Parts: sequence; structure tokens; C-alpha cells
Amino acid sequence: MSDGLIGLWEGRWFWKMPAEAQIKVGPTMVYPLPSAYVAASEKFGDQTQIEKASDGRWRLKNYVAGVPFPIPSDPNKGQKILTNLNYRIQPHLIAGYEDSGAPLTVCNLDKMSNVLCWKLEYNVRQLAYNWEPGVPQTEPTAQGAWLGIWIDVLEPEQYRYATDLLLYWQDNLTTEDNFLFVPALRHSLRLSDASHCSRAFTFADFTHDDTRGGWNGGIADFDATFIKRMKLLGLVQANNDYGKFPDNYLMPLGFAKPSWGDWELRDTWVIDVRPAAALKGRYCYGKRIVYVDTNTYAPLAQDLYNTKMEFNKVMLESLTPADFPGSGKQTWTGGGIGQIWDVITEHAAFGFTADEKGNNWTIDGAVKPQYNNPKEYQDSGAVMHMMR
Repeated sequence: MSDGLIGLWEGRWFWKMPAEAQIKVGPTMVYPLPSAYVAASEKFGDQTQIEKASDGRWRLKNYVAGVPFPIPSDPNKGQKILTNLNYRIQPHLIAGYEDSGAPLTVCNLDKMSNVLCWKLEYNVRQLAYNWEPGVPQTEPTAQGAWLGIWIDVLEPEQYRYATDLLLYWQDNLTTEDNFLFVPALRHSLRLSDASHCSRAFTFADFTHDDTRGGWNGGIADFDATFIKRMKLLGLVQANNDYGKFPDNYLMPLGFAKPSWGDWELRDTWVIDVRPAAALKGRYCYGKRIVYVDTNTYAPLAQDLYNTKMEFNKVMLESLTPADFPGSGKQTWTGGGIGQIWDVITEHAAFGFTADEKGNNWTIDGAVKPQYNNPKEYQDSGAVMHMMR
């Protein structure tokens, strides 16, 4: 287990495992990745490079598609694993709407068992480094971006139409742009780089850098050191039972019930990720210990330390497998749940893609045509369209 999960079982903090908690361990299921993705990794992997500039920042060079470093090795092995994590495999288009999949649900939980949940519609599009057949490696509408994440608040009503657009740039030294539409002001705000550690939508118990499955920092301003390779218990065969909160959760912790599916031993790399000196004064964590799946590069678990190097948060990511056209079942295609337990503030947060009816996100060709529109969702002017 990760150190954080061990701490929950040992009862080291306020957050601890209930006496009836169980983990059922089943066989390890490693699905072969899509042949087109593997081919892109083999074709372009040898040319990808990372180098550290005189200012201490890491530059990515010659990356085209697939896994940037198919066989990460020294020198800079930890940094190469972090790069693979940042550009890990995902569908070209992911959508969660009431009429196309299911909105994302996020729930806060405090030590008094008070719960606040809200729903978010989302539209995630990979604009460059694409590998899927029939999709341009770089879309004509990319305008220098490689990933666009559009999110708007559906519930609660008082926050409705607040919209957040994140654009990540192909030049990895360029900090992502974050545009927030504020309905009361009737216009959008371009957030500063100092918002890395601000709460998402102000009322969430997680920060911008806790999103994207727990890693949203890029690679330019972080130094990653390889620690070890280990087997880690992970839940990557989850069904959609996690879509009903808190009924289908083991309370008061909010942990997985055995009904969610079997856990399994996953092969992982463990890396120590710390902000570069230039970022230390405005970053919320002193270090992250990240447990990275060697097959999909998903961050299955993380141990987060604050700037005083005190243990701060336990993070887990669980995945739901689904069929991917032409490639069979994949662990990265069906959605999942991210869980965060803050052992200092004694708050917890849960973000999950399934809903209480068992629906989950839609990807690629299953996304309804009206949501397959990068000009409407992955453009800096797109957030202003909410007033329509």
C-alpha cells in the first residue's frame, strides 16, 4: 500500500478505516494498450528529450504522440516517468452532460459528517499529440494548445453557469491559461499563475493542482526523483457503484465498499516530486510521493506533504474499465473516482464520473455531436458563450 493508505488502516489520524472495512483482492488484469498508441510510442519515443535549462526549468523536446519515454531510464529517470504521467493515455474527447453520459459529481465531507455535493458538466479534448486513427495529430483549432478542459457548474443553482476553461500549451514552458466565467459579472476573468493552490470554484476542498487525476502541475517547474518500483494494491476494475454518495460508501471515511469490485496488485513506479526553487514560494505542497501505474501511467495513489514537510493528504485514484473501439477493454476509458483525505484540516473530497443511476462519461464517437465542437469548448472566448 501507499504510506497514506497504510496510515488510514493504522488509525494514525482522525480519518481512519472503520472496523468493518475490507479489501477483496482479485487477479491482476493488464489489458494490452491500443495498437495505434503502441505504434506511436515505438515510432516517436526514441526522439523525445527533456533537458534542464539554465533557469532550472525542464523543457520537453521532439514529443509527437504516444508514451514520451516508453522505457524510462537514467539519466533523469524520475523526470521521464513524470513526463509520461503528464502526457498519459486518454481518450481524444471526453464529455459529461445530462444528455451525454453523466455530469461529474464532487462531494466535500468534514469531520462532523456534513456533506456538500455539486455537479459539473465537462468537455475535455486533446488538441495535439493525438494517436487515435482518424484524428489529426494536431487539430487545426489547437492554436498552440495540446489539451483543453472546459467545466461548468450545473448544481447547486446559486453557482450555476460559473465556467472554468483550462488550456495547456504545446510549449511546456508556457504556464496553462485559466479562464473563469463569473455569471454575476457577465464576463470572464483570466486567473493568475498564483491560483495554482486556490480552491477550484472557491467552494471545493481540492485545488487546481489536485485535478486531472491528482496531477496537474506539468513538468517544467517540478523535479522528480525515482524512488523504487513496487507492487501496489489498486482498484482499477471498479464498477459504477461509487456513483451514489454516501449510500454506497463506507462511512464516515467515505472509503470503497467491496461491492465496487476487486482490488489487484499493480506494477508501479514511485517518484518523489518537488517544486523547483522558483515555484516554492507559491506552491501548496513541499513534495508529492506518486505511485504511477507502469501500464497506463495513471497516478493510483499519492502522499502529499505541505510546505513544512508535514504529511498533509492521502490521495487515491480508482478506475473503471470500458471497451475502446478496436482494442477491447481498457482501464483508462471508463471513468473513475478520485478521493482525497486531508489529515490536517480533517476534510475530505471525492470526485466521481458515474452517477447514481450507473451512467458514466462518454468518449470519442459516443459523445453527442453538439459537444464535439472545439470552438465552443476549447477556445478562450468559449466561456463567454454561457450567457446564451
